[in-house]
Amino acid sequence: MKRAIAALVFGFVLGFSALSFAGTGQVTRPAPTDALHIAMLYEKLISERVPDFADWVRESPEFKKAELYEQPEILEKGKAKLADTYNLLSTNEPIVLEVKMKITGYSPVGKGFLVQYFHDLTYYQYTYMGNRYALVPNGIMAYTWLKAPKSFTKEIMQETNNGRDAKLLLTLIPQTADPKPMVLNGKPTRLMMAEVSKVELWSKDGTRVIWDDKMNAPSSVRSRLMNLYQ
Repeated sequence: MKRAIAALVFGFVLGFSALSFAGTGQVTRPAPTDALHIAMLYEKLISERVPDFADWVRESPEFKKAELYEQPEILEKGKAKLADTYNLLSTNEPIVLEVKMKITGYSPVGKGFLVQYFHDLTYYQYTYMGNRYALVPNGIMAYTWLKAPKSFTKEIMQETNNGRDAKLLLTLIPQTADPKPMVLNGKPTRLMMAEVSKVELWSKDGTRVIWDDKMNAPSSVRSRLMNLYQ
């Protein structure tokens, strides 16, 4: 009996470990965070005041296209739905961001791939109800180098069109937001910062993780390889 239990536990641990490595298990890709979530999260980070959701509903396409006699009902239902969503939203809930990047071919020196083109001023834009938001991923430069075994090269190159179309899924933890919009590209933009906590490289069909950040190379190797490519 003890042997059977030990075998069962070993099998569970082995199975869990296998799924923790890239490309070994079927997983469900998290959906990217939408602009509504970003707008609500921004409001929660800058103030405890609940937004006036009536204004949000009035700016919606559904409200604007509706007949006058339909608008009061749409307004009330819309306000209630937005309020429920806002009340359930937590500032601890991760942000999921999908980005398309380019990666170099495999480097035997650093045992991995270099990502182009993350930089210190990287940010991602969202627009909701005419308001612009900029999400700044703090710590993104730590992921300019993707360490992986050489045996992963063929699959990674196949799944990214030889590195030209790498789909990276970033998981970020919200941190702070600036209550005063700043001007980016000539337009007022609401700034929000989030810490990168996980990066994954997905297959073309979005069914498998083929690389994850558990394989990150040492920073000394990343720096040396980045200098070689510059």
